[in-house]
Amino acid sequence: MKGINILLVEDNEAHIELIVRGLRKGNQAQQIHVVRDGQEAVDYLFNKGRYGDKERFPPPGLVILDLKLHKMDGIEVLKRVRRGRGMRKVPVVIFSSSGYTRDIEASYRNGADKYIVKPIDPGEFQQRLRDIQSYLTENNTIPGDD
Repeated sequence: MKGINILLVEDNEAHIELIVRGLRKGNQAQQIHVVRDGQEAVDYLFNKGRYGDKERFPPPGLVILDLKLHKMDGIEVLKRVRRGRGMRKVPVVIFSSSGYTRDIEASYRNGADKYIVKPIDPGEFQQRLRDIQSYLTENNTIPGDD
C-alpha cells in the first residue's frame, strides 16, 4: 500500500513521538503533519493562515485526532471536518485517553470512523497504533473531494 498523508492532532509531546515513530515503523505514512491544538487542526484542514499553501500542506488521507485539546476540543474539530466541503469523507480516528462513554458516543455521533482509547502501557500503546494501521490497510479507500 502506498503511504498516505496523515494529520496528527495531538498536544502531548510524548504521545506525538510514540505515534510518529509507530506510524513510520509501520510504513503507513507518506507524510505526517503534526498540529498541537484544535484551531491549528482546522486551519490546516481548510488551508487557512500559515497552512494556506496546499502543496506544502496537502489534504490528509487520515486524521488521527485527540479529544482534549487547547483552543478547540476534538469534538468541535470533528464537527467542522464533517461539515466542510472536501473533508466529509476523510477518515478520522479518535485516539484519546478518554474512555468515557459520553466522549465515545459524541465522537461517533459526529462522524468519527474509529475510536481508540490510548492505553498507559507502552506495549499496548504500540498495539493500538497497529490497530490504526490495520484499519488503514483493511478498510480504507481514500475518497476524492466532493
